[in-house]
Amino acid sequence: MTAASAVGAETEASAWGGEAASFGGALVNLISVTAAHLEDFEDWYSFEHFPERLAIPGFRRARRYVEVAPEPGARPVQFLSIYETDDVATLTSDAYLAALDAPTDWTRRVAPTFIGNERSVGRLNALEGVGRSARVAVARLLPGTGSEDLVREAIGSALHAALRSRTLVRASLIEDDRAATAAKDATQEGKSMAGSSAPAGSGWFVVAELHGVTSRVEGAELEALLVPASMHDHVSEVRVSEYRLIVDRTADPS
Repeated sequence: MTAASAVGAETEASAWGGEAASFGGALVNLISVTAAHLEDFEDWYSFEHFPERLAIPGFRRARRYVEVAPEPGARPVQFLSIYETDDVATLTSDAYLAALDAPTDWTRRVAPTFIGNERSVGRLNALEGVGRSARVAVARLLPGTGSEDLVREAIGSALHAALRSRTLVRASLIEDDRAATAAKDATQEGKSMAGSSAPAGSGWFVVAELHGVTSRVEGAELEALLVPASMHDHVSEVRVSEYRLIVDRTADPS
C-alpha cells in the first residue's frame, strides 16, 4: 500500500460534493478583546465558560484559538472558538437557551468588552482527515444563492488534495443556519452583547488544520487552497486567517 493510500484508508468520512451531509452541529465565535480586558476574558473563557457549555447535553468538544501574531499593545487580539455538538438542534435546545438566559455575573461583566463579535451556528457538513492540529487556517465566505453545491465541491477537491499531500491533517466545512444563529438574540446573554456583535450569520467556515512544524502553504498560496479559483465568481465576503490553539476540552463522558 502506498503512503497516499494509507492516508486514505485512515481518513474520516467526508461529503464535499452534491447534497450536504451532516456530521453534527457547530458553533463558531470570533471575538476580539483589548489588552485591558485580556486576562479577565481568558480566565472566564477557559475556566468558567467552556465547562459551563460542555455541561449542556449534546455539546461534545470546545476549542479556543488566538491569532498567530497577536499584538495586544497595538490592537485588539482576535480569538476563534469552535464548539462541536451532536446536531444543530443542540444549539437551539431548551437547555442551551436556558443557559443563555441566565448568564453568570462573570459573563455579564465580560460580554460587553467583546469587539466585533461574530457568532455563527451551523452544520458540520463535510469532514475529512485524521487527528487534530494546533494550527488552523480558516476561510469565511458567503456562497451565492444556487452555487452551494459547486462551492462545496470546489473546496472539497482542493482540500482533499492537500490532505493527500500531507499539507493538512484535517479539514472541515461548517455551513451556517441563520435561524439557529438568531435563536440567541432574545436571551439575556444575547441582549448583553447587542452593542458588540456583528450581524448574525457569517456564511460558511472552511477549517483547515495545518501539518508540520512550519506552514507548508502560506499567504496567497494558502488562500488559493481554501478558496479555489474555480469558485471566485460564486462567493463573496472572503476572509482568510490563521490561528493557534490555546485550549481544547471535551465533554465529561459521564
